[in-house]
Amino acid sequence: MNVSVGNIDLLKNFANNNEIEILNNSNISVPVVVQAPINVAAQVCGVAVNVLAQGGPSAARCDAKQGSEALTDLAVQQLSRR
Repeated sequence: MNVSVGNIDLLKNFANNNEIEILNNSNISVPVVVQAPINVAAQVCGVAVNVLAQGGPSAARCDAKQGSEALTDLAVQQLSRR
């Protein structure tokens, strides 16, 4: 699932000092799109897993309403590869 993060502070609230430094120095333009497992996407987007799973290809994206440690870890990993 692609999770759109429109507020980078959602990630920073769950980040350690090293991750915050990466987020601050990545020249991030929002929204940040993070590829995440469906269970992480469901949690941060406030949608049930089965709803996302039944959505088909057109529902392959959701907007993060809250952060999580898992989403932050994935974002930092993906941003540091750029």
